[in-house]
Amino acid sequence: MVTLSSFERRLTGASGEERDFSLAAGEVRWLDAQTHSGANIGGSTTHVLFVELKEGPGETDSPSGAVGPVGG
Repeated sequence: MVTLSSFERRLTGASGEERDFSLAAGEVRWLDAQTHSGANIGGSTTHVLFVELKEGPGETDSPSGAVGPVGG
């Protein structure tokens, strides 16, 4: 994920877990596979680029269960 603008979002995972994030423009983050919904909780719009990697032969999608970006 590459953030194109600064923003604040609340992500809710499939289990109902909520996490709030404030990210600055220009950040690059890795996100594990996950199921979530997001809500804008800040005063600006959210602009990001996502690059999704395809699975290789014999690999399966296995979400980690963690909600939101990894790293910092």
